[in-house]
Amino acid sequence: MFLPAALVTLTACPSTSPDALRIDTLEVDGDARAAEFDLLVTGGGFIRAIAYDLSAGEGQVLSNDLSVQLRGEQSAVTLEPEFNVLGPTNMRVFVKNGPLIPQVYTLVLLLDGEDVVEKVAFDLSSDDPRDGGPKDPNRDAGPIPDAGDRDGGTPRDGGFRDGGPPRDAGPPDSGLGDFQGMYGYRRAVRLNTTGDIPAGVTLRIPVPHGTLVTEGKSLDTARDLAVYQGTDRLAHAYDDRLAPNTDGLYLIARVQRDIPAAGAPEGDALALYYGDTMADNPPDNSVFEFLEDFDNNVSPVDSGDDDAWDTNDWSRCGLQRPVEAFGNTDGNYCISDGGAVPFRRTLATPRIRTVLVGAPANVSYETSFYITAQFLDSPNDIIYFSHSLDNDDLAASLLFPSASYVEFPPNHTLTFEENNGSDRTVEGWNFPGPGFTYYQRVRLRFRPQIDQPSLHFRFVSVQSGGSPESGVGLDDWWVRSTPEPAPTITLGPEETR
Repeated sequence: MFLPAALVTLTACPSTSPDALRIDTLEVDGDARAAEFDLLVTGGGFIRAIAYDLSAGEGQVLSNDLSVQLRGEQSAVTLEPEFNVLGPTNMRVFVKNGPLIPQVYTLVLLLDGEDVVEKVAFDLSSDDPRDGGPKDPNRDAGPIPDAGDRDGGTPRDGGFRDGGPPRDAGPPDSGLGDFQGMYGYRRAVRLNTTGDIPAGVTLRIPVPHGTLVTEGKSLDTARDLAVYQGTDRLAHAYDDRLAPNTDGLYLIARVQRDIPAAGAPEGDALALYYGDTMADNPPDNSVFEFLEDFDNNVSPVDSGDDDAWDTNDWSRCGLQRPVEAFGNTDGNYCISDGGAVPFRRTLATPRIRTVLVGAPANVSYETSFYITAQFLDSPNDIIYFSHSLDNDDLAASLLFPSASYVEFPPNHTLTFEENNGSDRTVEGWNFPGPGFTYYQRVRLRFRPQIDQPSLHFRFVSVQSGGSPESGVGLDDWWVRSTPEPAPTITLGPEETR
């Protein structure tokens, strides 16, 4: 249960209370003959009469009427060890005034300076010192740990362990170093992968942006979001331009330096930052190898030109995401069934010069687009996706393997006559009508079989006298580079500046 930041004052209880000050067990943590060691104390009532701030990690003692002494039974020496109350039933006493004189020692708890509880801590008067249990001659508590380094580690320094300023409520040090910019919050970007991530590829980083906005930690515009690699802010864009202010937002960020599979070098880790109300980090769509949102007519258009579109009767029709109604200013590209048998129309991109057959083995590509359709002649209609050497070489276009699809894979096959007269069977999508099936997202990872390909989106109908109400629309299409294999990306705990 989460406890809000508050001061809680606990007052003394009668001795009959289960929370009365008492010692149940003592345990030596370390070497009782060394210059320093700990006593682990369990019992009850340790935070009586203590103003205690529960919001600060293990807690911060603000005022205290409880004190601890370690007394030698055969000498007048009274040691004043430091102590750290960990809760109502646990306390750590840190003794750093040693090495101690060989004798029997008693741990004494005092309330308001008066002895309240005494407990034999350990006996250093023999070669077989007890470990802190009560003085019981019939019990063999065994020897204390030897004087060697505990568990092979290095000796502790002379400071009080965890005795600096009380920890804040944040997580342990994440290794991210100093905060960047003026952001109020950050989270480590964690990569789970078996391969090195090369410089220049992009990562798809999840951001629960809707929750952050609700909590008042991020701007609803998402313009305060930033991804850093070490001290360098990375260019980023939105995986879906409609996702800001939702928990479905992903940032596409391009890394500047290699990231080994074993983890980033010190000082070069990835982190998501947010919470600077003055920040203005607009999306940078240069992180994509290809991007088209169809808010305007595509250009240039020239069949046979490697660096132009071929639209083949496709045009903007105003069926915009997410309004899903005709007549909007922003739109998509769409095509309706023209009735010929077969009816074939392809929207083909310019060749994408940065998508390469010869890319390194640890580089792949991902494409994403949204499709909407109404097929009144189902199952005689299909949409399919392929790539070719240029924008008008349609019969030679190559489909992507079914295993490439990571979101909404093809659900239909159709055989039709290709424009060169041959029969062709393809795998794609079918959306039975009547009524539009509104935008479905498709994502696939691929290694191209054609260098610098033109991407093709093709509608085919083999229905005689096809319905002009049958058709398909396309919106928000991009291609990015991505590591191979694909890493699993998560966020670490939130850290506060």
